Amino acid sequence: MSIGGILWQLLKTQNYPISQYCRDTGLSRSQIYKIFKGEHSPTLETIGKLITPLNMTISELIILLEEQKPVS
Repeated sequence: MSIGGILWQLLKTQNYPISQYCRDTGLSRSQIYKIFKGEHSPTLETIGKLITPLNMTISELIILLEEQKPVS
């Protein structure tokens, strides 16, 4: 799963309205949806903006990403 996919799941789990998330991140709805769909790869700065409203650290996000990787 991508960063966007993980963030989308977290928003759904927390019942976080996308309109509020856009305001809290300072990013446009268009930017956020492109990240969620994997059409855009966010910079580290943007990742920081995306995870801050979720009270998440980059380390926690990396752990979630690692858990999603298929075992080879």
